Amino acid sequence: MSNPIHIVSAVEGKIEMRLQDNTILPLTDDPKMIALAVGCHGVEGYFSSTMDFCTEYGFAENGAARRLFEAGQAIAAEHARS
Repeated sequence: MSNPIHIVSAVEGKIEMRLQDNTILPLTDDPKMIALAVGCHGVEGYFSSTMDFCTEYGFAENGAARRLFEAGQAIAAEHARS
């Protein structure tokens, strides 16, 4: 993909996805929106440390931000298979 998701961060209880060209996609807490972004752009980057310490960034528990993003990735993968 020509402009993949490069950095995934936790921000205000939501997921921020920054593309390789530094475009920031709208914040979301919807796995379907994450799936749309992953399906359109692909992922060739990394999680920022906010994903590991997401309670400091509005999530109820550490690990919740990664689970949210992974739920979106799973939806995108399922859609790609069908």
